[in-house]
Amino acid sequence: MPICCPKDNEANKANWECRAKPENRLAQQPKNQRFRKRQADYRSRGDQLTAGWAALVAKLSEAKRFNDDFLAATQTIPV
Repeated sequence: MPICCPKDNEANKANWECRAKPENRLAQQPKNQRFRKRQADYRSRGDQLTAGWAALVAKLSEAKRFNDDFLAATQTIPV
C-alpha cells in the first residue's frame, strides 16, 4: 500500500491485502499519516489519492474489484 504507507514494509508486501485484517496496519502508522473515516481527511488527501489510484488498483485486487464495480455502476446512471 505504497500510497498510504510508503515506508511500511509490512503493508508493502505482495500478500498484504490477503491478511485477515489488513486495516490494522493503518492504525499502526504514525499519527500524522493515518486516515480517519472522515470526509475531511479524504478530501485533504484528494490529490494524493487521485495521483496514486491507478498504482493502487494495479497492486491490490480488492481495489481493482471496487474500481471495476464502481465504473460499471456509473455506466447505468442516466445522463
